[in-house]
Amino acid sequence: MNNSSPLKSFLAYLAVIGIIGYGVYSFASDTILKDHDEEHFVVHVDSDHDEDVKVKIEYTDSNDPTFVETFKMGSGELDVLTSGGGITVEGHDGNEVEVQAFVRKNGKVMAASKDVIKTLEDGFDMRIEKSGSTVYAHAKRKANKMPWKRMSISFHVKAPHDIASKLRTSGGSIKISDLNGDQNLHTSGGSIHIDDIEGDVEAKTSGGSINIEDVDGELQAHTSGGSINIEGAVGNVEGRTSGGRIKLENVEGKRIDVKTSGGSIHIDGSAKFLMAKTSGGSIEANVNGLSEELHLSTSGGSIRAKVPSDMGMDLDLKANRVNADLKNFSGTAKKDYVQGEMNGGGMPVVMRTSGGSISIDFE
Repeated sequence: MNNSSPLKSFLAYLAVIGIIGYGVYSFASDTILKDHDEEHFVVHVDSDHDEDVKVKIEYTDSNDPTFVETFKMGSGELDVLTSGGGITVEGHDGNEVEVQAFVRKNGKVMAASKDVIKTLEDGFDMRIEKSGSTVYAHAKRKANKMPWKRMSISFHVKAPHDIASKLRTSGGSIKISDLNGDQNLHTSGGSIHIDDIEGDVEAKTSGGSINIEDVDGELQAHTSGGSINIEGAVGNVEGRTSGGRIKLENVEGKRIDVKTSGGSIHIDGSAKFLMAKTSGGSIEANVNGLSEELHLSTSGGSIRAKVPSDMGMDLDLKANRVNADLKNFSGTAKKDYVQGEMNGGGMPVVMRTSGGSISIDFE
C-alpha cells in the first residue's frame, strides 16, 4: 500500500462512509472499496495518484447513538423503516420526537457526526425528516452493495405519548411502550415487545416471539417463529403462531381467536366468543362471560376448561376420554363422546382432541 497524507486519508474516509457531492471522491467514480475488517476500510483511489488508502474506523460507546435528530411535535404519526437493525419507540411527556440512530459494524456502534451519517448514500437510502404531522426515519440498504452488508442501522425513538406508528424491519426486534394510538409493527428477523398501549395493535414477525403487556384496543399478534405471551389486554384478540405456545392472562374482550401449530394454549380472562386450536399441545381455558361460542381443539394433547354451570349449552365433545359432571343434560354421553343439551341448550360448546382427554369443570 502506498503512503498517503493525513488529509488524503481523511478525505478517503469521508468517501468510504458516503460523502458525495463535495468534489472529493465517490464510489461511483474514483473511489473503490476493496476490503474491510473490524477496524479498517481499504479503499482504492483512482485520481491524480493511483493508490490504496487504509482508513481506521472509529467506534463509540455502545450506549451512545451515532447521531440524533429532534423534531417538535405534540401528536401525530411515526414511520420507521430499517433493513438491518432493531427499532425501539418510547412515549414521554414532552412535545418532541427524538430519533437516535445507531450505525453498527460487526455489532459495534460507529462514531461519526450526524452530517456524515446522513449521507451514507452509497450504502443506504436515508430519510430522517418531519413532513406534516409525520416523522420519518428510514434506512434502507441498497441492493447489490456487498461491502455494507455487515453494517446495520437501528433506531431508538422517544416520542410524545399521542403517537401512532408504522414500524418495519427485516433484521431486528421491535419494542414499543407508553403510546396512545394505533400501532403497526412488522419484522422478519426478530421478536416484538409491546407495553402500555392505548389503541389498536397489529404485530407480525417471521422470526421471533411476541410479548405484550397492557394493551387497550383491538389486538392482532402473528408469528411464524416463536411464542405469543399476552398479559393484560382489553379488546378483541387474534393470535397466530407456527412455532410456539400461546399464553393469555387477564384478557378481556368480546372475541378471542388463537391458533398454534407448535405448542400449548393457556387462556385466562373473559370473552363472549372463544376459539383456540393447536396441533402440538394441550389447551387450558378459564374464561368468564361466554355467551356466543366456545370451540377448543387439539391433535396433540388434552383439553381442560372451566364453564359456568347455569348457562344453556349445546355440547359436542370428542376425545379419548371425556370427564364432565353433566347435570340437567339430555342427549348422548359416552366415555369418549358427549352430544346433547345442558340446561335446555343454547351456546355451542365444541371440543375435539385426538391425542388426550377432555375435562370440563362446571362452576
